[in-house]
Amino acid sequence: MQLWMDWAGRVGSAMADMGSPLQSVAVVDSAGGGATSGSPFIGGFSVLEADSPDAVKGLLDNHPHFQAPGASIEVREYLPPPGM
Repeated sequence: MQLWMDWAGRVGSAMADMGSPLQSVAVVDSAGGGATSGSPFIGGFSVLEADSPDAVKGLLDNHPHFQAPGASIEVREYLPPPGM
């Protein structure tokens, strides 16, 4: 956990939400087929604020997740709700 706290300290005010580990519970489809177990693995999340995708990538330098073999981090952007 100390590695995560050290990384968060380096990121500083760009850290909007430290996030949390996640566990898959169910996948619910829109066709009414009900919920099934299993989904693409997402191990956790953090919310960062930056001016560009490249700036976010820079914040991820030396992220502790990269110590795991084959690890990757997917970067997603919050979009405004339509019509707002």
